[in-house]
Amino acid sequence: METKDYTQEIIDIIRSNTSPAVMSSRLEDYHANDLAEVLKKLTVQERCKLYRILDKDMLSDILEYTEADEAAEYLKEMEPRKAAAILSGMETDSLAEVLRMLDKGKKRLLIDLLDDDVRHDIEVIASFDEDEIGSRMTTNCIIIQKNVTVKEAMSSLICQAAKNDNISTIFVVSSQQKFYGAIDLKDLIIARQDHPLEELVVTSYPYVYAEEEIDECIERLKDYSEDSVPVLDNDNRLLGVITSSSIIELVDDEMGEDYAKLAGLTAEEDLKEPLKESMKKRIVKIALGQFASIHGETQQNLNKMLTMTDQAAESGADLIVFPELAYSGYFCTSYQMQQCAEKQDGPFVQALREKAKDKSIHIIAGYPEAGDITGRLYNSCIFIDDDGNVIENMRKVYAWGKEKLVFAEGKRYPVVKTKFGNVGMLICYDIEYPEPSRIETLKGAEIIVDCSVWSVPAERRWHVDLAGNALFNLLYVVGCNTIGENLCGSSMIVGPDGEIRAMASRTEEELLVHEIDLGEILEIRSRIPYINDFKEDTFSMEALKRY
Repeated sequence: METKDYTQEIIDIIRSNTSPAVMSSRLEDYHANDLAEVLKKLTVQERCKLYRILDKDMLSDILEYTEADEAAEYLKEMEPRKAAAILSGMETDSLAEVLRMLDKGKKRLLIDLLDDDVRHDIEVIASFDEDEIGSRMTTNCIIIQKNVTVKEAMSSLICQAAKNDNISTIFVVSSQQKFYGAIDLKDLIIARQDHPLEELVVTSYPYVYAEEEIDECIERLKDYSEDSVPVLDNDNRLLGVITSSSIIELVDDEMGEDYAKLAGLTAEEDLKEPLKESMKKRIVKIALGQFASIHGETQQNLNKMLTMTDQAAESGADLIVFPELAYSGYFCTSYQMQQCAEKQDGPFVQALREKAKDKSIHIIAGYPEAGDITGRLYNSCIFIDDDGNVIENMRKVYAWGKEKLVFAEGKRYPVVKTKFGNVGMLICYDIEYPEPSRIETLKGAEIIVDCSVWSVPAERRWHVDLAGNALFNLLYVVGCNTIGENLCGSSMIVGPDGEIRAMASRTEEELLVHEIDLGEILEIRSRIPYINDFKEDTFSMEALKRY
């Protein structure tokens, strides 16, 4: 399901001449996350206008959805008392993170202006070093005394819920504020008033100590599925909680380098840079040369590829991809295919090498490869870099139908490290098995290129296979298809979320050029843990015996 972009609607409202009351009312219809996205697109004057129009609770919600460094910059645009009032309405863990982005003078000023109870909580959080788990906790939680009745516990919950909305788990403490256990909200709601509260309390509930270093307790935190984990001082008194969202962020921080490596950020200087800076370097422009290759007419097909490469280079493309057996055509007879076949150093590859070097563009193209002296042929794709060097030659592993009578099968699923990222290579039928894509993912691929000749009867599979492999492996999948009789075209680029980002015509020749952001892989893998949670011991036939 596609999410609607409300950015322009919101901007139009803000830039209209509507009265402040009407504008505020209209903006309240939008989610705080959408408003947060708009803030960065406004001028300082427009943002200041918004600060005056919206109430502090709404502004607090907006800053909750804003990156901490950006929120800190917005606070500098506000009058200090206004900024402090907005901060007082935020969750304490988010508030603490924003304050860490401010210089000492500004931070001290705002802390002094916070509501008394908020200031006390922030000062407790600020007392812990940044590498201690206590620095990431929030006081947004419900706490009740051990010795109260079910009725009294419900009353306390209702009173506290006005200020604390993290209510799915209720934490129980002794009279000395020492942590005793936790109660699930559902259990409390359905309990009879005369039911002993003690019987509802889970005393084996997990917890962490505030002074524990994040790196040391992160492995335990990973295993918690609870919405909140209590944070205790050294006397076992309950100070606050670590929410599930904070746990996810902590795990993402710990796994950042691993994710970066999987996303191609392997250079030492990239790993040391802030994530946003690294992500800026991940823009790649890909061209797909969809055309109808003429069976047996190698020179015409080559000329078409050279012309399309010129056009792709003019558009600024880093890589152009052509279909399976683009040089020969797919439906050649066995004899024709023998006549069209060339070795890796043949005229076809040489022509592409010269063009790649001349136009400073990478090229992937399918051709029938003449093998060794036994006369074996391979259904292959050549990969040439922008200096004109052959950097890979992939041979199709899974032969389809009668292909088995013509071509020998390859034995590798290569991943090539290029200037713009790590590229895995597949050919047509290879994409219909989950293992090849997963192998290339585990080898570090960010983009999987599938050169194909795909038919109309299997058109639905074309869409499903490309999208599924992209989503399950959280990377880009690029499928370049052929057009012609009974062929379905629709060359496409699919994002790491499984969404089709660009697609060519079903029937017409087309040079499809589209820009992708490889930094998105890192972001999506931080939210969807398929790669991190993958059990490598399941990736074998031996797993059938174990599972």
